[in-house]
Amino acid sequence: MKSITAKTLFLIGTVYVLYLGILTGKRNSFHSLDSTTICNRQNGKINSLDDSITDINSFSEVEKKRISILVKDKLSLLKINSNRFGPELFQVAVGAIAVEKGDFVTKYDYGVADYPNSGEEQVLILYNNYQALPDNNNGEKKSSPAVQFGEKPLTMSVENATANCDIMNVALNRMQTKKQCIALVDGYDSFIMQHWMRVHKKVGGLSRENDLIHVGRGKENHGGNQFCPPTTKAIDKHWNTQLLPFIKSVDKLLDELRPIAESVKKENTIIVMVVNKGQSVLLMNFVCSTKAKGFDISNVLLFATDLETLELARGLGVTAYYDKWNAASVPTKEARRYGDRAFTAMMFQKVISVALINLLGYDLLFMDVDIVWYKEPLNFFHSDESVSQYDIMFQDDGARSIRYAPYSANSGFYYVRHNERTTYLFTRLLNSGELIIESKSHQQALGIFLEEHSSLYGLKVKTLSNAHEFPGGYHYHRHSYKQLLRKITSGEVVPFLFHMCWTNNKDDKLLYMKQMGMWYVNEKCIDKNAATILGVEKVKEDFEIVSPCCSTKPLITCHYSDKPSAIDCRDSPTKDKRKV
Repeated sequence: MKSITAKTLFLIGTVYVLYLGILTGKRNSFHSLDSTTICNRQNGKINSLDDSITDINSFSEVEKKRISILVKDKLSLLKINSNRFGPELFQVAVGAIAVEKGDFVTKYDYGVADYPNSGEEQVLILYNNYQALPDNNNGEKKSSPAVQFGEKPLTMSVENATANCDIMNVALNRMQTKKQCIALVDGYDSFIMQHWMRVHKKVGGLSRENDLIHVGRGKENHGGNQFCPPTTKAIDKHWNTQLLPFIKSVDKLLDELRPIAESVKKENTIIVMVVNKGQSVLLMNFVCSTKAKGFDISNVLLFATDLETLELARGLGVTAYYDKWNAASVPTKEARRYGDRAFTAMMFQKVISVALINLLGYDLLFMDVDIVWYKEPLNFFHSDESVSQYDIMFQDDGARSIRYAPYSANSGFYYVRHNERTTYLFTRLLNSGELIIESKSHQQALGIFLEEHSSLYGLKVKTLSNAHEFPGGYHYHRHSYKQLLRKITSGEVVPFLFHMCWTNNKDDKLLYMKQMGMWYVNEKCIDKNAATILGVEKVKEDFEIVSPCCSTKPLITCHYSDKPSAIDCRDSPTKDKRKV
């Protein structure tokens, strides 16, 4: 009895929830109060409202009384005849309940990407504090449903199951095809799952003949690793060619951008886009399509990475800015594939542009240029109550690999509210360009920080997984979404936008968009500069290229019989050797 009493002094009233069905390696905290950290910054100190107790001699009388109550609660558990959790496991669990997964993730929406759900899955809730147990019908703990044991835990509503939880930690973990175990250990709090695996000493892949060893969460069964630390070469390249020039120029950048941003903002929001010469025709299509549909894009601020694109944007009537300190070395040609030199260089420019507008105090919508609007997306972010609580929201990328877990955030379309949490997020990303260089994409680096900052600082992240509202290339290239694509082309489904991501290069994007009825640029303007379009050596100050370049109706042409299309393209050649 004495040893049990001593152990109870270390209880903190935490409830462990094992949520099987979604993949990740972090745990997000939910509190009965607002999860936003309340800090006291006086005298340079930052203290949480509920500091951890580390020295028993420093306990106040109130704290000692709380400990006394915990001890009594623990002792009262001995009166419960438990054939599942004996006294030896009371530090870990004193009861268990199952709740419907759909109800749980609806009530406690922590923003992660949707994962396939049959509608029958459940969430297992473990209680490691007597006071947290759900009451029975008579308000008693002793006969709580959580301690009534049969062949499996009893079920109850999410509301009742969590009614007495002051704190709830959620662990997300996908059911694996390999033999997987989950261990709960009473100890110093950790909000990161430690990953152990039986690894072949030479090959590096899964080997059941070897002992379990600690590995990173990116370690794969075949021996690969999705998360390799950046090399010294990558760190040096980032420091000298990216970070140092930015630090030297940031004050001048902010001074130049401040009046420009103020002139374009709408409801304190700026639409940020980044493009080079090679991708500028996609910018042109975005502008032409919005003008054809009557959308207002006066709050777009384009970061052009070369002077030709700056001039083209001016002719399209788009407010644009050229960062002469940081963009001069960016390739002008379009990326030919995901992760090539041009692609990676543009990724850091996208980080810079978002960070600058955030530092200036504005909310922002970042958009890649391979997007067309069907409805004005800012209305969703400004008016929909269901997303008003989130700091940052992303289109669902569609990928479900460990590399992008758990948000699968598409870094080509996302909305950011300006606050301390988002400012620090993008400051971290700016300072960690070596991760972008190593992974060849800022999407993976951003995903790492989203998860960490959500757990550490309470950053509220949301993945917009409704394919009927925010579809993209992931859906375009999958046979299972053919009906959705047909409904979009027929007008039966009207999403906010379509993002032609998941596509090898610009050439393919143009063909797919033309076939889907998303193309509005006249042929004579494709991949041409402003002077060539107008047939002059040098454009005048007040020139415009909207009239010669933009069609008021979509220019639809067939290219592939096995890709979604707005018209009948069955006589065209195939692209992927399959029917859609």
